[in-house]
Amino acid sequence: MTLLEFISEFTYRRTVIGTSVIGLSAGVLGCHLYLRRQSMLADVVGHSAVAGVMGAFLIAAALAVDGRSMGAIIIGALVSGVLAVALTNWVAGVSRVSDDSSMAVALALFFGGGMTLLHIIKQSSLPNKGGIAELMFGNASTMTNADNKILAAVSAVVLIGAIVLHRQFSMVLFDPVLAKVSMNPRTVNALSLVQMALIVISVVLGIKAVGLILILAFSIFPAAAARQWTKSLVTMMPLAGVFGAVGGVVGSWAAVTLGNVPTGPAIVLVLSIIVFFSIIFAPRRGLISRAFRSRKSSRTQDQEGKVTVA
Repeated sequence: MTLLEFISEFTYRRTVIGTSVIGLSAGVLGCHLYLRRQSMLADVVGHSAVAGVMGAFLIAAALAVDGRSMGAIIIGALVSGVLAVALTNWVAGVSRVSDDSSMAVALALFFGGGMTLLHIIKQSSLPNKGGIAELMFGNASTMTNADNKILAAVSAVVLIGAIVLHRQFSMVLFDPVLAKVSMNPRTVNALSLVQMALIVISVVLGIKAVGLILILAFSIFPAAAARQWTKSLVTMMPLAGVFGAVGGVVGSWAAVTLGNVPTGPAIVLVLSIIVFFSIIFAPRRGLISRAFRSRKSSRTQDQEGKVTVA
């Protein structure tokens, strides 16, 4: 099956729509996380989401609701993701523990708790538990029309928020001192919280497609690739969104074409190819371009040296 056939096939239309929407929103908001130099925070959110998703499944089972629905997954992952980020910031703020160590603490705590809950669910007789373990590595083919409607609605809110508050977010991101002078500290703190909330939401949206473990790729890889092609955040964000959408669709197609391959790892491999291609071939920051400029500069210096000696 060719990529064009996959995109046009009605059977896989839900997968195409779902992965492209997830890739778009995660790529755009991932730029903020990438430029904040907190890329591993997406990994913390992804791993901590295991506890939230499994906890939401148990609560949904008690309420006789399907805990595998997109709504339950997003709510559970969002709650645990926000708690993990709050715990990370609190540990780093009240102790001498470094930022990366505090991230490790939150990641290990929530991931360990989530894996315990997963074991309990698998050993139980709860209804609808089949396929809950697939969330670890993602399976975009299980997306439904209802899932895509929720994804589209939430992604629209996230993207609109990022567009409307772009100027304020950029000021807080690049010049926090100026932001505190221009706005009062409470406003700056509120903007930081809103920015982080939008980032967490964009991260947890990709859980059903790419999985809980590999969600980092959907959030950071498109931003890392886009950064190689541009210096401006205004162009970096839509470019990262395009890379994320393309990676999601092509990765899903690769998973279907190769057979019984989890969607998550396939998408990660495609996004990795996009990143490496950008690192090598980008016109300004790419390795080839930098090597060419370095060689040209060396030749110029040699010529100037010969002229001086003469």
